[in-house]
Parts: sequence; structure tokens; C-alpha cells
Amino acid sequence: MSPSVTASTLNKLQKKRKRTHVEEESERFSDGSEAVEAVTAVPPKAQDISGRKDSREAHRQQKKLKSERKTAKPKGELVAQAKKIWERLRPRDLDQGTRRKIMAEMMELIGGSISEITFKHDASRIIQTCMKYGSQEERDRIAEELSTNYLELSKSLYGRFILLRMLKYCPKYRDRIIESFYGHVRKLVRHKDASVVIEECYSLYAKAHQRAALVQEFYGPEFAIFKDTSAGAKTPKGLSAILEGSPSKKDAILSHIKQALLPLIAKGTVHHSIVHSALLDYFKFASEKACHEMAEEIKDYVVEILHTKDGAQVGALCFLYGTPKARKAILKSFKPYIQKICCEEHGHAVLLQALDTIDDTVFVEKAIISELRQLIPNLIPDLTGRRILMYMVVGRCSRYIGHHVIQALNEGDTIRAKTSKKNSAVRRAELVKAISPALLEWVRSEIEDILADPVLCQSATDIVLFCQGNKEGVVERIVEVLDKYDSEDVRESHPFMDQVANRFYSSLIKADRALPKLSDPDVPVLEGNPQFSPQIMAHISEETLRYLAERGRFPVLALLESPLTGQAARSALLSHKARIEAAAKSAEHSQTVYAGILKALL
Repeated sequence: MSPSVTASTLNKLQKKRKRTHVEEESERFSDGSEAVEAVTAVPPKAQDISGRKDSREAHRQQKKLKSERKTAKPKGELVAQAKKIWERLRPRDLDQGTRRKIMAEMMELIGGSISEITFKHDASRIIQTCMKYGSQEERDRIAEELSTNYLELSKSLYGRFILLRMLKYCPKYRDRIIESFYGHVRKLVRHKDASVVIEECYSLYAKAHQRAALVQEFYGPEFAIFKDTSAGAKTPKGLSAILEGSPSKKDAILSHIKQALLPLIAKGTVHHSIVHSALLDYFKFASEKACHEMAEEIKDYVVEILHTKDGAQVGALCFLYGTPKARKAILKSFKPYIQKICCEEHGHAVLLQALDTIDDTVFVEKAIISELRQLIPNLIPDLTGRRILMYMVVGRCSRYIGHHVIQALNEGDTIRAKTSKKNSAVRRAELVKAISPALLEWVRSEIEDILADPVLCQSATDIVLFCQGNKEGVVERIVEVLDKYDSEDVRESHPFMDQVANRFYSSLIKADRALPKLSDPDVPVLEGNPQFSPQIMAHISEETLRYLAERGRFPVLALLESPLTGQAARSALLSHKARIEAAAKSAEHSQTVYAGILKALL
């Protein structure tokens, strides 16, 4: 194509594009007047108004048809009337007298038809409100009318809320509701709506024998169909009691439990308490190989089950029976929730078991201890949260860890001996080495706040005494605090005068002679602790020491009894003995301390 032809073609295209919208409209009609008539025949505003009227009318017709369809359904008229009363009943700020009258009107209307309207989504809200605001007699009447529908209600998207309100407000009907689930528990646990009701029954309202009966349905059809209704049925009968009476049933029961659990695990629905109980039964009585296999199956869900007592025990057993790879996978899943787990009433025990079991302490430091270092200010003040940190420092010490948790850890030692290779004392020494610098730095930076809080003070004492590493900076900061109270006008506020702080300093002074005894033999014996008493003595003037001795303070007695400071303290106080004796006679408390001080001055 030549350049001239190309230019000509482009010019034609440009001219065509410049044609106006009016010219194009004119070409659609024979002449311009027809186009104008078409445009001006009906004003645009009139068209909009007419369209809006038609739309509103159509909407009214749709509403009318919808209302007629609802009314035409069975009990549709009754539900429509009930909804009008419900609108008057539901306001929260309604006075009690008016509410009672409206409630009576509602019950008169729906009485006898409750079971027929309950499964309708709009009517179910009405029944829920009646359960909330009705009298006990009215609530029981609703529960009685629905007594043949408990199972269906549990599986209904709307009915389950009514059932949950019955459990809450109708204690007389709880047994009937729970017993209506007998024989259906395994199916209901897998049901999206019914599982919520089963969980509520099991965890909040079921009695011990009812909980046992619900869990027994995981043991096989025999236990689901045949329930013990004898006089002794009120006695809980767990799996241990069943196997004690019929040992031959063990393999069959464990097989049924596994068959029931595996679909739940595959589906990820393991967060219910009743499932945790069944899992714990399986781990307690299954073979070692079977436990290894189950730990592998459930490793991805341990973080979801450790909020219950049984779930926490299952989580601990997963660490004991799991392979090194499975243990690491579980611990990795904890990382985003580490603070919450540390402060969990039951969940913290799972983390303790992990620290007590995993051999790869380098991995533990990267995965968990690195997070714990940043959380020290949040965890130490919490009586549960501090247990993880103090466990690494002082081991299974009953000052921090509950006896039942220590017992569980002791029981796990037998399994750990088979599944872990590292010596427990070596593991503990590596853990305390990893956490010590961060804990010591916390004491150094927060010492003044620590001295005012008994919880912090107790933890800080053991941190200073049992952590590893260079402690000179920490001790220097601890004794520097005493300089602020060495003048006469502030001696009354001296840390030795405080009930909390004086115990902290006394413990440090006594540690020069012997460290406090710990119940855990695996805690490494530390050497090279700084000498505390000479440094403390160096920051107390003779005048202040005499002032404190007159008031019978424990740290003064500890300084007198210490072989490192006893002679210097005795020399400073000997000339003051008469005043100490006079103070002892007039004092109502601390007679033991005064007696010790005076004995040291003889």
C-alpha cells in the first residue's frame, strides 16, 4: 500500500468519526421534525414518576402475594398473629408487668400448637423469646409440648437454639433431653448443628453417669443400644470399669472407638469435649503401636483440643508417643497462640510436656523460646503463664506447678524413656541456658516494680538464684536500689521494711550458705553464683542497719548469720544492743527475729 493511499484512507476515517450524535439521529428519521417529536413526546420527569408508581405497585403486589402464601400454609395465620405479639414482647426495656401480660397473651395463642410451628424459622425465634422471658411454668409448658421432638430439634438449624434454651432454663427437663440422645450420639457428633447441642449437654449439664453413658456409645453398638437402667445406673462407669469386668471386650471396644474417631479426625471435627474423652480412653488402653499411629493422625489438631482437661492429656500423650517429626509439627502449630496456651488452665501442661520430651532443644529455642523471651513481662505476672518460664528454671517445683500436673509428668517419664533419647538433666540444662539471659535482663530492668509485687518477687528470687550466665549486672542493680533509702528521712520506706521485698533480700543473703532445695533432681546444680551478702552489706550504712535491727527485720538477722558478713554486722550492732533489747520488749511481732539478732550479738 502506497503512502498516499494510506493518508487518504485516514482522512476519511477521521471525517466519519467527527459526525455528531444529532446527524446520526437525523439519519434515523425521514426528517428532523420526527426526531424532535420522538424526543419531546413524553417529558423525562413524567416517565420517571410513572415508572416509580408502577414499581411501588408491583412491590405491594409481591408483598401481598407473599403474605397470602404464608397464611395459606399450615398454622400460617397463627404464626402471623404470634409475630405481631412477638414484636411487642421482644423489646429489652419493657417493664415486667407489661411483659407478663404479653407473655400470657402469647401462650394463650400458641399453646397446643408449639410443636407444629417450632420448626419454622420465623416461629422458632418466637419460641426462643418465650423461653427467655417466660415464667418457669411457661418454660416448662413449652418443654413439655416439645418433649417428643428433642432429637429432631437438635438437628434443626433453628430448633437447636430452642433446645439450648431449654437446657439453660428448664432444669427439670435436662435429664429427658440428654436421655433422648442415647443411641444416636455417634451420628449427632458428626452433625453440624446437633454436635453443638451434644457438646453443651456433655460439658455443662450432664451428670457424671450421663457423661459416661454418652461416651460409651463410642465403644460399640452394644453400649449404644443397651443402657443400664438398674439401681446402680447412677454410678459412672468408665472404660476402666468396663474392661475390669469384661477384659475380653478390650480389642472390640478399641476398634469401635478408632472407627468412630477416624472420620471425625479426617473431617477436622475434634474440638468437642466428648471426642476428647473418647480419644483419652483410646490412648490409655491401646497398644504402644496403636498410640503411635493415633498420635500421627491427630498431630494437626492438638492445638485445637488442649483447652479441655481430657484434650490436654491427649495432647501431652501425642508428644510422648509421637515421632520427632510429629512433635516438631505440633510445636510449630503452637507458635501463633503461644501466650494463650501458656495461660490456659489445662493447655499449659501440654507445653510443659513438650519441653520435657523433645530432644532437639535448638529447634525448641527457635520455635518457642524465642517467642517466650518477648512475652516475659506478660507471662510472669500471670500465675498460670509463669509456669512455663519457671519450669525451665526450677523444673517440677510445686511452688509454681500444680501437683496434678507434676503427677502427670512423672507418669509420662515411663513412656518418655522409650521414645526420647536425650538425658533429662542435659535437656533441662540446655533449656535453662536458652531462657536465662532474657529472664535476668527482665529482673535487672524491672527490679523496682518486682520488689512491690509478691508474685513477681517470688519468681525473681528463683530467677536470680537458679538461672545460668553472668549475674553481676543484675546483682549490681538489685543492691543499688538500697542506696535510695540510706538517708534518715526515707528509712521508713526501706525495702527491708517491706513485707515482700525483705523476703527477697533475705533469700539472696541465705543463698550464700546454701541454695533452697528443689524437688526436681534434674535441675542442674549451679556453681559460681555471686556472693550476695557482702554486696548487700556494702550498700547499707551503720545507721540504717541499726534502724532496721531495732525494727526486727529478717534481712538483718540473715546478715548476722552469714559467714561472709556476720562479723561486720555484729561490730556495727553490738553497741546498739540495749536499744534492740528495749525494742524487742515493746514489739508485738517479730519476737523470733529479735531473739535471733540478740543471740548473734552475745
